[in-house]
Amino acid sequence: MNGSAVSKYYYSFDSGSTYSDVGAFDLSGANVSMTISTVPNDVSTNIIIAAENSAGRSVGSAPITVMAIFRAPSAPAIKTATLVSQTSTLATFRLLVTPPVALNGSAVSKYYYSFDSGATYTDSGAFDLSGVNVLVSVATVPNDVSTNIIIAAENSAGRSVASAPITVMAIYRVPSAPTIRTATLVSQTSTLATFRLLVAPPTALNGSAVSKYYYSFNSGSTYSDAGAFDLSGANVLMTIADVPNDVSTNIIIAAENGAGRSVASAPLTVIALYRAPSAPVIGVPTSTANSITIPFTASLPNGSPITDYLISRNGAAATSVGTTVSPIVITGLNGKTAYSVILYGVNALGTSVASNTVSITTK
Repeated sequence: MNGSAVSKYYYSFDSGSTYSDVGAFDLSGANVSMTISTVPNDVSTNIIIAAENSAGRSVGSAPITVMAIFRAPSAPAIKTATLVSQTSTLATFRLLVTPPVALNGSAVSKYYYSFDSGATYTDSGAFDLSGVNVLVSVATVPNDVSTNIIIAAENSAGRSVASAPITVMAIYRVPSAPTIRTATLVSQTSTLATFRLLVAPPTALNGSAVSKYYYSFNSGSTYSDAGAFDLSGANVLMTIADVPNDVSTNIIIAAENGAGRSVASAPLTVIALYRAPSAPVIGVPTSTANSITIPFTASLPNGSPITDYLISRNGAAATSVGTTVSPIVITGLNGKTAYSVILYGVNALGTSVASNTVSITTK
């Protein structure tokens, strides 16, 4: 101290040619704390200080070299790009971004993106800093175009160099073809049948959900709207109500989304029979002294329920048996008599061809 307490400190950036008063300083600790607020940014600066008491100013201290960086931040890095939404022309991606490693004296205030290698940039708007990485939304990515996205970070000193690019492509096209798994006949009128189709939906929606299914009976020359469909399970259920009876019909279907209609499924062939029943099949009959019992396999109804069976004995005219249930029991017969029997199925559309003929002798 040399007989007098220090009353001021001075600093110099030019090796002591000129000094400036530090102003207030803090003596509360073992060392002195002082603030120097005029150090130029981005310049390597040698600072020396001198102390003053009532006897005068000391010689300068040894210098300390400082440099206050204030420039644009270093480049950010895009980690991932996730498609979050689409319109018919544009897609929105959420970018997961590693922020600049070096802020260089000023916090990042904005992120910009470019699709043209930095020729033009667009402000990305609000960004999410709640995690280690930054979430940035890019909302104007064109559909169906392979697009390189780069981003740059901006602080109050300027905009960074660009990140490395990430390539994205937002598909927006017609869906892939559905697949008809099964067709089940559910009802018929005298001319048309209704089938329920079990359909595997398109494996690729291509940017837009399926809104309609269409069907065709003529290999896609014309299509009809399938109407309401059931998406409650892994497969789609739809009903087609105008399949012509007694015609072998190839059904194809196509799915439609916001971009258009898919190519057709592979065809499934159906035929809704609407005609006289098939012939019943007589099994092995049994007899007593005055009756015979005739088991049989029922006729196929062919679109109209079986209403009766007719029986012919020994070539006589066929008569109703009054039942549609196997077996048929015929009573009141003569003993030790041979009988040959034929059956016919009956529905509203007619009488079947004859069954097989069986012969049996009463006991």
